[in-house]
Amino acid sequence: MKISKENISESDAGNSGFTLLELLLSLTIIALVLLVLYQAFSVGFRVWERDEGFSEKMFRLEAVLRLLEEDMLQVVPYDMNWEKGHIQLFAGGPNAIFYVTGNGTGAISGAGAGLFFGVLFFNECPEGKGECLYLHKSSRPAQEFVKAVYEFRTGTQLLRQHFDARMHLDDKGIVVLENVEDLNFSYCADRLAPFSGIQRLQKHDLYNEKDLLQEEEWISGQLPGQIRISFVLEEEEYLLHVPVGKGGR
Repeated sequence: MKISKENISESDAGNSGFTLLELLLSLTIIALVLLVLYQAFSVGFRVWERDEGFSEKMFRLEAVLRLLEEDMLQVVPYDMNWEKGHIQLFAGGPNAIFYVTGNGTGAISGAGAGLFFGVLFFNECPEGKGECLYLHKSSRPAQEFVKAVYEFRTGTQLLRQHFDARMHLDDKGIVVLENVEDLNFSYCADRLAPFSGIQRLQKHDLYNEKDLLQEEEWISGQLPGQIRISFVLEEEEYLLHVPVGKGGR
């Protein structure tokens, strides 16, 4: 049987590969699929990265809040006699709080039973990298600590607004919160029930101005019902409400 050249040519044409148009169309579809997959992966990665960063920030804030809550819930009124006479060791200001607590977590020495003498203050971070919240806590009322409380209580309002506890204490304290801005302590007479979980981090103010104690009451020696701590962290505003003592005011 003879096969003509015409038959061979027709057979080859029928079995030939993709045309240029088909190849370009296939490459375009593949490129679009890869682009969609890349965008989906990119969005997923950004969401994961954001959630991971958010979780770390919330964990850090939650840990700090738990420490402050335990400290303040166990605060007790404490007064003593020293070389300048009688002094009460609870005093507050916009950037610092002196207090005596039964919670030893974070103490410089000894974390067992007993009372601990602490000061929570806001100042420049180590090496000048932003501003930090510091905690200095000791198992004894060192002379330097009592002197710092005395100067804080007897100083002017301006001094309390810019009080640098590190200048008065040999130990500079530990950093409990880094890179915070606009931190401010204020004090309320009423005591709210402790918050729980992440709900303790509030972005709205639960108090009107009339609920806040006047500054002269911050150093009166009488414990407030609750301490309010407001600050900005990574461009997010937070407001913490920490009850003071086991009972109400």
